[in-house]
Amino acid sequence: MMIRKDIILYVLLINVAILLVTSCLKSALTYEGRQVKEENRIVINEGGPHESVWETKNLILNYTYIRKGNNLELSGVVKFSNYLSVGFRYFIDFIMRAHFTNAEGVIIGTQTIAVASIGQEVDNISFKKKIKLPQDAVTMVFSYRGSVSQGRDREDGWLRAVGSAWYFWTSPTR
Repeated sequence: MMIRKDIILYVLLINVAILLVTSCLKSALTYEGRQVKEENRIVINEGGPHESVWETKNLILNYTYIRKGNNLELSGVVKFSNYLSVGFRYFIDFIMRAHFTNAEGVIIGTQTIAVASIGQEVDNISFKKKIKLPQDAVTMVFSYRGSVSQGRDREDGWLRAVGSAWYFWTSPTR
């Protein structure tokens, strides 16, 4: 059986295109390799427990961490601002991440620390994570993105958001 050269070339070009698209998507969908401003970096000190608060207009994160070498135990509570919890009753989605940077402030790793899914009531979210830090991690920074709605409904067995919605986020590189 003989394979035509044009088919081999076509398959090769498709594989190269897939490789290029996936590598571009990774950099578009993650913050790895991006610089964090020095004033936004939180030094990850050895030992602990270390307690702190990180606050934005959308939420307050009360967190505690213990660092032992490259192992980090990170726990906390995400409390949402009143305008989110009073004006909107349900999450459409929410995800919060901790990003770890090297000494130059470049993001070298990311870990999801808190999530909420569609239909979950807007309320505090507690989390506790054991994280293996990247080798050169010296600081961390937080980010999140989420959306909330006024109501929820079931249609054909699927939960969906109804009423007005609000989208909120913060980037680790701002």
